[in-house]
Amino acid sequence: NGDGLAGTIRNSLTTSSDCGIESNNSNVEMGKLNNQANAHQLDTAATLHPAGIAAFSTVNIAPSSSSSSSSPHFNQILKRACCCLDPFPKTPHPVGIYLFLIGCLFAAITLATATPDSGYDLPLRFFGAPVVINAVKDVTPLNWRQGFLQGTLPQLPLTTLNSVISVCCLAHSLYPEKRIPSLVEAHRTDAVVTRREVSVSVGLMNLLLCPLGSMPNCHGAGGLAGQHRFGARHGTSVAILGMFKVFL
Repeated sequence: NGDGLAGTIRNSLTTSSDCGIESNNSNVEMGKLNNQANAHQLDTAATLHPAGIAAFSTVNIAPSSSSSSSSPHFNQILKRACCCLDPFPKTPHPVGIYLFLIGCLFAAITLATATPDSGYDLPLRFFGAPVVINAVKDVTPLNWRQGFLQGTLPQLPLTTLNSVISVCCLAHSLYPEKRIPSLVEAHRTDAVVTRREVSVSVGLMNLLLCPLGSMPNCHGAGGLAGQHRFGARHGTSVAILGMFKVFL
């Protein structure tokens, strides 16, 4: 065994010295051999690539003792609760919820630090504000003119695009099973709810409710997308949302 090992070492040293002498004497030939070797390696890698992936997919990695002790449900809840700390999430961040919570925090701080002369109706009382008021009793012709020029005209393109056209197109894309066949045959992009119906709804809603003290309302495409994203598929979700708004 010792003689065999010694012979192997001598052969290796002899081969290495021969290769070194040959490389020193013929650099051009060695460059050609290197190019051929690289090409051969690339061909081999391309041939073995699918086989390597198939072999790797069959490997079962046993979970460690530390990870097996934690519950998968707890990990899922923790990931959802701390999704705001993940800069590259698999699903988009619920930015609307973040903004709502930040607004609640600012409102709580503002009310907690408000003084009696701050202008807020303190202390807060449940159902302390009137439900219906006459919001147009003190409106002057100058106010009507300013509201039309500074509010209505700038808002009209936005309301038309976001509250009418976008809503109809989004509903057409999200609910293909609810499309009206006659409108589909006419190649309409508002086959679920028509632009005329949404326009009349927005107009009546504001003409009837704003004089009674309501805020201006519309059917925003963002609201439809958000409600659909959180699982709403029927009118019950809108009724529940309306009940919460009436309560607030």
